[in-house]
Amino acid sequence: MVFVTVTFIHSADLHLGRTFTSLRTLPQPIYEQVIESSFRALENLVNQAIQSKVDFVLFVGDVFDSESVSLRTYLRFRQQMEKLNEHGIHVFLSYGNHDPIREDHQTVQWPDNVTVFTDETVTSETYTISSGQVVNIYGFSYTKKVISSNKSHEYIKTGHADYHIAMLHGHAEGQSGHDPYSPFSVQELVNQPFDYWALGHIHKRQTLAMNPPVVYPGNIQGMHQQEQGEKGCVLVTLSKKALPVITFVPTANIVWFEEEIDITHIETLDVLLQVINERKERYRKQSTFLLLRFVGSGSLHEILQSANERDDLLWAVNEGEDEQYPFVWIVDMNVHTI
Repeated sequence: MVFVTVTFIHSADLHLGRTFTSLRTLPQPIYEQVIESSFRALENLVNQAIQSKVDFVLFVGDVFDSESVSLRTYLRFRQQMEKLNEHGIHVFLSYGNHDPIREDHQTVQWPDNVTVFTDETVTSETYTISSGQVVNIYGFSYTKKVISSNKSHEYIKTGHADYHIAMLHGHAEGQSGHDPYSPFSVQELVNQPFDYWALGHIHKRQTLAMNPPVVYPGNIQGMHQQEQGEKGCVLVTLSKKALPVITFVPTANIVWFEEEIDITHIETLDVLLQVINERKERYRKQSTFLLLRFVGSGSLHEILQSANERDDLLWAVNEGEDEQYPFVWIVDMNVHTI
């Protein structure tokens, strides 16, 4: 018997249409890039799917930032789905707590290659990939913003498909920083006879188990300074004769990082400005929001305690960045000096 692999992209938490209100004070050229960043990340994801010739793409909830994003947001998402359709790539989509499904979602019709889980009860869809392998994909959508019940028990393996993949937008026990919607324990998922658990809701990328894989891919674009580092999706290959291969694919158009600067041997503001600018250039390969953290002790300690002095320092290090591409913008300075 010949075993054929199935390859797909697992993504979640796109939050398309987010307005980034906390960043509206940025210079207009940079703010416009921020508004575009999630769409650019989606384009990067779609290009990767096409390049990798995947069998399908999973979007596991919170595709949109709210249930009432603009028509333009829906249309731009549809354009990318049409691009996947042109390459014979199917899409399975569920809605999450940010974008619970509503009747007016249907005002924009998705292309024929998009299958939406429209019910809050777990259902399954059968899909045959080009190799002839049959895949059963299970999922549900939020029809309201809050689901407090454990949905994991609704996932019941059915049929005789070659692969069984579960999509679940919810909160794994022990996670922090997100509301505990549709809560579950990892053990409850591992005990189920599925080949892969495609999770959404938690924005931090993590693999919670490997037998079978239980995976949060994280979000595709960092949205604030608590979401630092590379963001993206995962490219997954499942096989009946080999271990799963799960590869992170970066998609973010703008990244967030924190940089630590020790002031112990820095005597003047001129030298500090030089150090900051040198550190900025380390990130210049990609548009970056940088949070500076000052540590150590020295003659600049007192100056850095002043909010006015820090504001002037921020102005100096950010001057002209709105004309740079890629930009490196210092978003804040945290002082932990003594």
